[in-house]
Amino acid sequence: MLRAEDANDATDRRIAEGLSKRTGGELRLLRYTRDPKDAARLRDLLEISEDYKGGVVPTKQPDGASYSYFCKAPHGMEIARGEGDSPELAICDGFLDFLSRPLR
Repeated sequence: MLRAEDANDATDRRIAEGLSKRTGGELRLLRYTRDPKDAARLRDLLEISEDYKGGVVPTKQPDGASYSYFCKAPHGMEIARGEGDSPELAICDGFLDFLSRPLR
């Protein structure tokens, strides 16, 4: 789970480096954890077509509200799951989860 204090350059760098390694693309440091548009780019990468289903839902935790993000492949296999203090952080956590899974 990513907390508000994780919304920083270090977390954004982890995401950018993982994205660059996974895609073979250029390293682009964006504000994934702090900018809704940049977090939406990650979500678009996960939900690459209409066959991939994803969503952000609010959840209640003992220490306050948070958000969960999930993404499932066309055959129902979960490819990413994340939690965060904001929708953007939940998407970022889900993207980091996706990066930690082996390529199929």
